[in-house]
Amino acid sequence: MENERPVVSVIVPNYRHAAFLPERLRSILEQTVDNIELILLDDASEDGSIDILQEFALKEPRIVFVEVNLRNSGSPFKQWRKGLAVARGEWVWIAESDDSCAVDMLERLFIFNAEEGNDLDLLFCQSELVDEQGASLGSWAEHTACFDPDPFQKDFTMDGTRFATELMKVRNVIPNASAVVFKRALLERDGLWADVEDMRMCGDWLFWTRLLPGTRVGFVAEALNRFRTHAAMSRAHTSTEKRRTRLLEEAVVRRNLAKLPGLDQRKEERELYRAWALLFPPRAYRTAAFDAVRLPSRSRASFLYHAMLGRTRSRSGH
Repeated sequence: MENERPVVSVIVPNYRHAAFLPERLRSILEQTVDNIELILLDDASEDGSIDILQEFALKEPRIVFVEVNLRNSGSPFKQWRKGLAVARGEWVWIAESDDSCAVDMLERLFIFNAEEGNDLDLLFCQSELVDEQGASLGSWAEHTACFDPDPFQKDFTMDGTRFATELMKVRNVIPNASAVVFKRALLERDGLWADVEDMRMCGDWLFWTRLLPGTRVGFVAEALNRFRTHAAMSRAHTSTEKRRTRLLEEAVVRRNLAKLPGLDQRKEERELYRAWALLFPPRAYRTAAFDAVRLPSRSRASFLYHAMLGRTRSRSGH
């Protein structure tokens, strides 16, 4: 039926990914779950992306919304919010424009949800890392090899608050939005978008951290998503300035994590301060950057101690 509400709203935020867009869009349109709607957004690309999006929109009735920015928004997460605001589906999927996936990714995730009693609010799968030509670079499973035991070696479900306090506090273990579907009703939470749209690298980490508490999370260990890595990735840490920006954004994430009950992130906090000391010169101790990374629970003297300890250990080779 023409007015039937879609099961999944698929948001495709694009910026200068013309080389990957046809594959991305075909991998969505060929999904074995076909009750979907596509929302296509372009952030002022100048590489032919707009022509590709419009060509697909003319041929495919499931593409229900296309919007092209005249000026670049400066943040991929502003595009996320714009797309999610017009989504109508019970579930939403932010399918990044440079990625791809197996044609049965959605079906496999929903089958897993059914096997778990349909009580999951957020589901995601493992990702295969691919290069610009689509050649495999291995599984993204190495990203979670720091855990012992590593829960991501097999399918599992977990309380969302526990998922945040035990796993997300170590690192962003949902590194690619393209691997995730979640219930649209979760977007109604107060304060969900605060600071997210101002970020360039850690906005997804902050977004998931806000979305998770009080939910049930499901993970499928098969690599059904293909996460593309290339030089133009917005989160690529290719300069000292980008690494500094990423560190300051991580501090915002950790302040939000600190609000969760039962969280102990002292180890991660110390690592954050030591990394700060290696990226910022001593004169930065007298600037706003000093307090920008310090968590409220830590005194300035304690922060300085851990920062200087990190600098000393680095110089000594430890």
